[in-house]
Parts: sequence; structure tokens; C-alpha cells
Amino acid sequence: MTVLLVVLPAATGDEDGGATAADHGARRRALGMFPLMGLLMLAALYLQMAALTARAGEFGFGRGLQPGAIGDFLNTPRESGEWVARSMLRSLQVALLAGGAALAIVAGRLRSVRWAVVALLVAVVGELAPSVPAAFGGLTVDDWLRTTLVQVHILSGVCWVGGLGVLAYLAIRSRGEGSGLAWARIWSRFSVLAMGCAGGILVSGLWLAWEHVGSFAQFVTTPYGRFLLAKVALVGLMLLAGAYNQLVLLPRVTRAMREHDETRVGRAVFDHFPRVAVAETLLGLGVLVVVPFLTGSARSEAGGGQVGPLDGRTFLIGVLLVAAMLLSFWATGRIARAQAQRPHVPADRPTVSAGHPGE
Repeated sequence: MTVLLVVLPAATGDEDGGATAADHGARRRALGMFPLMGLLMLAALYLQMAALTARAGEFGFGRGLQPGAIGDFLNTPRESGEWVARSMLRSLQVALLAGGAALAIVAGRLRSVRWAVVALLVAVVGELAPSVPAAFGGLTVDDWLRTTLVQVHILSGVCWVGGLGVLAYLAIRSRGEGSGLAWARIWSRFSVLAMGCAGGILVSGLWLAWEHVGSFAQFVTTPYGRFLLAKVALVGLMLLAGAYNQLVLLPRVTRAMREHDETRVGRAVFDHFPRVAVAETLLGLGVLVVVPFLTGSARSEAGGGQVGPLDGRTFLIGVLLVAAMLLSFWATGRIARAQAQRPHVPADRPTVSAGHPGE
């Protein structure tokens, strides 16, 4: 998704001219990564099915890796009241994600944007397939909201972490080709996408935390709470790194471009940005390591009941939190623009001594 929404549009040249050789190089490398992405998708799909199998069967992850166990999981019969078996929806997910991975490999081999778009659409539909209710009877607003926010959480996280890793790799590979201006546009576009993903993760994460954790004490008194607290800490560090990109690096690039200083532009987009992106990617991988341990809920581990239905007070608190988040994003953009307008002051700029004004 990051390649299609960020790299390829940004690597089409700027308003002053068409695409340069550096732009074409960025597009070629980005499309060339699709075969690797396809293989990684297949590996991730297998591990995901193994984790779901182990969770459904209440046995270890090692046994869940066995193809026979996964096959049994995907052949679970339909329960009473279901219009389709949940296992059928999972099987459809496997078929679509595997197909999307195969199409991604084809797109990379052919260097085809059209095939890459088809691969993305098939993969997104595959990810959403298990969200279709197997039984519509008794569904509540909470059920629909939970299903929607879980998918927002997953897709936002994949787009954010995966995009950081892809861009860091491509930027490092493009170093030394004089494509600093092209990569300045790419990092700028990705900052918008990353902010949207961060917003999706924050909103959905707050909802899921409210559902699964009954009090602040449960963050430290239950295993689920402690793992969730570790996840929150890792995501918090990623947000801090993103804020550094938005408030420090991007204004620095904007000032350098305004002053036509390609050396400073190249240093920022090929050295500083990739380092921060690699750090964020490692933090994101740490989140993925924690996620398999988030089974059940802190409420159940603490001996309490499940969360009650959504009421007006909880909804109002959620609206206020979303409004505060949007306000913080707006303020971040304003501060970043103000930072970009400041003139660049070289580190070795000579200063005038206060005691000798005539010098």
C-alpha cells in the first residue's frame, strides 16, 4: 500500500517538470520489491493461521504449525444459526491472501503498477473476509463497532510498520544516486499516511483497551494488562519517533529545498530518515512479538465481568478523545510549518563578540 500510495505518485516528478532518472529509479526499485513482499505475505499468512489454530484448539503454537492442525481448523463445521461456517470465511481469507501474494510476485516480475493495484485490492478483501458475520441474529452496535475497529487497528498497523520498513530499505538502496529531491517528496507524502495510520491505531486501540481492561490497576496486576502495557510503551516510542520526523526532519528538508541545498536534503532523506524509520520498524516488530500473548482480557483474568454495552457517557468520552487527537494533529502540522519557515543557521556560523562591537 505504501508503495502504491506514496512512492509511485511521489516519483512522477514535481510541478516544475517531469520525472527524472532518479524518479524512474525509485519507481523501478519499489516495484522490484513486490516479489519479496509476496513471499513475506505467504510466510505471515502461514504463521497467522498457525496462531489462530493454536488459539482455537487451546494448544501450543508448535502444534498449530502442523499443516494437519491448520487443515482441521479450516474445516470446522458450521454451527447452528450460521449462514456460513466461520471456517469457510477463514478459508476464503487464505485463498485471497495467497492469491494477492502471487499477484504481487507477478507485479514485481513485470514491473507493472496495474498488477500491483490488483494484488493490493485482493489482499485487502482477503483481510476483511473474516469480518463478515457468520450469523446476523443478535448482532448489536457494539459487535459492528468492534469488528470495524479491529480491522482499522490491523490495517493501520500493517500499513505504518510495513511502510516504514519498505521506505527505509528503498532509501538506503537509493543512496548516492542524487535522488534527494525525489525522496524528499516521498518522505513528505508518507508522513501524511503515517499520521492517518497513527490516528487509526489510537482510536481503535483506545476502544479495544476499554473493552479488555477494566481499571488502571489491571495493567499491572494481570498478565494481559502487562503485555498490553508493553505494547502501549512500544507504540508510544513509535509515536515519539514519528513526531521527531514531523517536527524536526521534515521542516529541515523543507528549508534545505527552499534554499536549494541538495547536500542537506540528501543527508536528511538518505541518512536521518532511514535511521529513524529502521528504529520505528524494530519497535513495530516488537509490537508484533507481543500481540500473540494478548489472548482473553484483563477483565476476565481479574475475575470481573465483560464490559457493558456502549452508553452515552462512554460515547461522549470517546468523541472528546478523538477531538483531542485531531487537535493535536492540527497543532503538529502548524508547528511543523512554522519550523519550516525558520531560516537555516549553519553550525559554524561566526558570531560577533559582545565585548568588541567594532570587530
